[in-house]
Amino acid sequence: MKNSYPFFNKYKGKLSYVGLAVQEPTLSDKNPATKKPFTKEEFTAFAQGYLGADVIFWSTATPWLKK
Repeated sequence: MKNSYPFFNKYKGKLSYVGLAVQEPTLSDKNPATKKPFTKEEFTAFAQGYLGADVIFWSTATPWLKK
């Protein structure tokens, strides 16, 4: 929740386009509530709901892309 996240939240709905990337290190982050890695649905809800993302670019290492 440091760096650019507060900026995107502050200007959510005011930016013409927001594209974000989910990269390898972030894919191993764990949800403090579940103690499990974040799910695709959790990443998507945060990106769209909190950050106002229009597009999410997923790493090729993303587990749900390997299915």
